[in-house]
Amino acid sequence: MGRGSADAGYYRSSAILLGTHDRDSRYGRMAYARASPEGIRALHTLQAHVDNSGLEHGLLELVKMRASRMNGCAYCLDMLSKDA
Repeated sequence: MGRGSADAGYYRSSAILLGTHDRDSRYGRMAYARASPEGIRALHTLQAHVDNSGLEHGLLELVKMRASRMNGCAYCLDMLSKDA
């Protein structure tokens, strides 16, 4: 059983807990902005602060890559490696 099927089970159980209206039916993913708009605003505020921190863009991308590697997200690593 691949990782994708485990992710699908997670998203299904999340939808059960949060209600089906919290899912983005186009992609089968949880719609985080609908589930927690204040959480998304906080993440955007944090990202704006990091973007304006004066750190080099390449360094920030490497930090994101390291976090993705620690989280085991191959998709994220692939996307971030194209940006770095």
